[in-house]
Order: sequence, then C-alpha cells, then structure tokens
Amino acid sequence: MTKLLTTVFAASVGRALTEKHMVSTRTMCFASSAMDEAISKDCLRGRPFGGISIFVNNTLAQATKLIKAASCYVIVLIGQTIVINAYLPCVSSPCREQEFVECLANIMNDMAEVNFTNVIFGGDLNTDFGTGDKLCNALFGFAEDKG
Repeated sequence: MTKLLTTVFAASVGRALTEKHMVSTRTMCFASSAMDEAISKDCLRGRPFGGISIFVNNTLAQATKLIKAASCYVIVLIGQTIVINAYLPCVSSPCREQEFVECLANIMNDMAEVNFTNVIFGGDLNTDFGTGDKLCNALFGFAEDKG
C-alpha cells in the first residue's frame, strides 16, 4: 500500500490531481498536493509534504462526486455524506494561524452549496486537542457549525 500511495502522491508532478483517478479495478482516488507549486520552482529538497487523498470503493462510484480538491484539502460527496481529508498547517508554518483559519473557511464555503446529512472530517490536523488553544477552538467551532 505504501508504494501505491507514493505513486499517487508523485503523480501530481506536472499535472493537478483534481479529478477522479482509477487506482485499481476496485478503487478510485480523489487527490491533491501542496507540492505542485514548490516543485515548479525548484528541485525538492527534503521529504515530500502536503499530499492528501480520499480512496473510494468503485461500488460507490455512481453516488460519488468530487466537490473540491484544493492544496490543503479534498472534499468528496458520497450519497448524502461529505468526506473531507484536510492537511492543516503545522506549528512551524510562518503564517500558521491565518492559513489554518483560511483553510477552514474555504472548506465551509465549498460545503455551502452541497446538500448533505453527514460529515466525515479527518486528515492531518496538526492540532493538539488537549491544549485548548485558539486554533483548536476554531476547529471545534467548525465541527459544531457543520457537524
């Protein structure tokens, strides 16, 4: 599975993964990468970053629609359930608070026109839920509003 995920991540070089991709005869993938801009400027130094995807079983293909594939999140509607995979900024990001709040606001905007009854939200949230800091509170507020 690691090789499969690496292949999907590396595939974004030279083209955006902002549509459905068949991964196998049983699975499709909706993916995006924050690396596209970094790679277009220079050779990557260090480990890859910012790759996110949602894998969906092909039996759900008819009920599945890509809502948005942005650099920090992917939103897919499966039936009446919105599935969100987000990669929120880490502590070392220079403008972390602004990027964090903007990402949540963008997700909310993208969800606004969609009819849904359930939300599944996951990913690398880069938040310590035990601290109760303002970013944690922003995430809780988002969950309260959309949950």
